[in-house]
Amino acid sequence: MAQTPESTSSEDSRTLGESGTKPSEDKAVTTSLVPWEHLDQFGFFPGLMETIKQVMLHPIRFFGNSTFGPGIGKALVFYLLIAEIQALAQFFWQMTGVVPMMGDSAGGAALGLGMMGMGSAFILIMYPLILTVMLFAMVGINHLCLVVFKAADQGFVGTFKAVTYGSAPMVLAIFPLMGPLAGALWTMVTTFFGYKHIHQTTTTKVVLAMLLPVLFTGFLVMLFFLLGTMSPEVVQPS
Repeated sequence: MAQTPESTSSEDSRTLGESGTKPSEDKAVTTSLVPWEHLDQFGFFPGLMETIKQVMLHPIRFFGNSTFGPGIGKALVFYLLIAEIQALAQFFWQMTGVVPMMGDSAGGAALGLGMMGMGSAFILIMYPLILTVMLFAMVGINHLCLVVFKAADQGFVGTFKAVTYGSAPMVLAIFPLMGPLAGALWTMVTTFFGYKHIHQTTTTKVVLAMLLPVLFTGFLVMLFFLLGTMSPEVVQPS
């Protein structure tokens, strides 16, 4: 018996999810969520690991298709977790002797013993506070550079999330020696895609905005160097 339009419509309506979309569309919506911002669905560790994986392996898809929640609280916590992992990894490798301590061996050993005594409190309390202040300063400077080139359509929050989620590759610091360097370079790439796709701007504007702090810092260093070489010599009286 041929199906009437009403019966076809009824069958189609049964295939719709609660959100009013078909299963394939529901899947698309789910994959566009930021796992870290939906821990009630993904769980803490799966949400953290999935977010890191998406940022590192699919930054264009992550920053281009994800639906970010309002505010910056969850992004800030994500950044601090990555930073804590990095700090603890470096501390571990220094204490095991794989990575050399800062300063001479005696000073490094003393620093290490001191960190063992107060390290937990410092890393868990003071270090996140210092990092938060430094993060806001860094994001502020980067956002100002993006504004200069008219590449900050999503405002400070957009820049903040590009920087914080873009820092995911810094987990590579768990590997000694080359891990931190590889993580830093990878972070530059993911942050670039974060700026480009969150603010929906051009590659040229993002590159110029990212180069501006480097060029400005280089200019200041050169200026101080020239001022130092041009300073008159003080003639000592005989």
